[in-house]
Amino acid sequence: MFPVDFVDLNRIQGLLITLTLKAGIMACFAAVVALSHRFRRLLLQEKKNRTQWFAFNFAFGGMLLLGFFSRLIYGYQPADLTLEGVFLLGLTEGWPAGLMVGSIIGMFSLLTGEHLNLLFLVIAGIAGGMIYKARPVKMHPYKTFPLPPLTVYRFFRDYLRDRSVPFEIYPLLTFLLLDSLRMIFSFFPGMVFALTSTNPLAVFFILLFNASCVAIPLMIWDHVQIEEHLSQSNAKLAQARLEALRRQINPHFLFNTLNTISTQSLTNPERSRFLIGELSGMLRRLFDDPREIIPLKQELEFVDDYLNIEQARYGSRLQIQKEIHPDTEDALIPTMVLQPLVENAVNHGIAPSPQGGQVDIITAPQDGGVIIRVRDNGVGLESSQDFAADIGETRLGEGGGMKNVEERLRTIYGNDYRLTIKNRPGGGTEVEVFVPGYGFIHEALLR
Repeated sequence: MFPVDFVDLNRIQGLLITLTLKAGIMACFAAVVALSHRFRRLLLQEKKNRTQWFAFNFAFGGMLLLGFFSRLIYGYQPADLTLEGVFLLGLTEGWPAGLMVGSIIGMFSLLTGEHLNLLFLVIAGIAGGMIYKARPVKMHPYKTFPLPPLTVYRFFRDYLRDRSVPFEIYPLLTFLLLDSLRMIFSFFPGMVFALTSTNPLAVFFILLFNASCVAIPLMIWDHVQIEEHLSQSNAKLAQARLEALRRQINPHFLFNTLNTISTQSLTNPERSRFLIGELSGMLRRLFDDPREIIPLKQELEFVDDYLNIEQARYGSRLQIQKEIHPDTEDALIPTMVLQPLVENAVNHGIAPSPQGGQVDIITAPQDGGVIIRVRDNGVGLESSQDFAADIGETRLGEGGGMKNVEERLRTIYGNDYRLTIKNRPGGGTEVEVFVPGYGFIHEALLR
């Protein structure tokens, strides 16, 4: 049996609590930076102008300085993250940022009697910056320093497989060397502050947790960057779907419209010119307007142009009734959402009916968004069931327009939108769309 030194165990337990608090503070610090809208934008912007660069680095340094003074004034050791923070800043922003912030904090250290703190912080900032500059071209700074166990695992995996040392091992070894030297010099009073111990197990935990204080922010910010890229990809996907819908003008509609214009040109030239103007306006809006989120009133203007052409084709067989709530006119909706609903009501509801019918367009505010209903009293669906999904399998989705609308709404609003299609009790069909008052990629779509 080996003798157990309970005093040492108690000290290690207290040290582990301090180190855990230190890692937690660094995680909270990284989360605050990531959640702040302004700093999040700067965090993800690798190339910053001079104003942005100084703003970000001074704010970052200010938080580190706050932790430094918390230790000096209140004796709260877990808050002092200066070496980890300056090395982290060098890794992500380059050596000028690490040198500047390290020098500022180091100057305050000189005033408090920690004479070597300035040297260690300057070296940490420059070392992190040199690693930032030496990293492989395709490696983002946030991926240069994973958690130490992951780095060690990658070392053995890559070395045994390819006989190559992964780049992440160099930042880890550099920081561990700096931290070890700081621990050694901290035994000399008035030189530098560091958590330290003469117990080898305690030293191991100190090095592990201090290295994790560099890795944790990088992992948080890397996930934030992935989330941002996903959001941008969703925005691009929505734009691609919109472009597909814009190019999806029903060939039959164009053919019938041109045929109507041709017929009207012989009997009613004035009417023919009017229809040419309406068709021209539709095509111009369809192809020239780059916006993907527009006010509802502008979508209604586009629908009016479409209905003017259709009423010239069907005459008295097509009646239109609108109930537009004034509070919904400025509601933001994806462009080309309403027109396909109306087109399907005309083509699949009214056109097959010998006596024709009426299309109703109704809007109402609801839960901060807008409800849009398009009703017709035509032939209705083949089945009496409601269609809330698999729209492409119903006859309303034959042309692909309704399915495209549903996919774009899902892309923009996730599960917060609603699209239902059902038969009306008195005959005909009703399509109801709920568009929320927000969308997780609205900002990207409005640019």
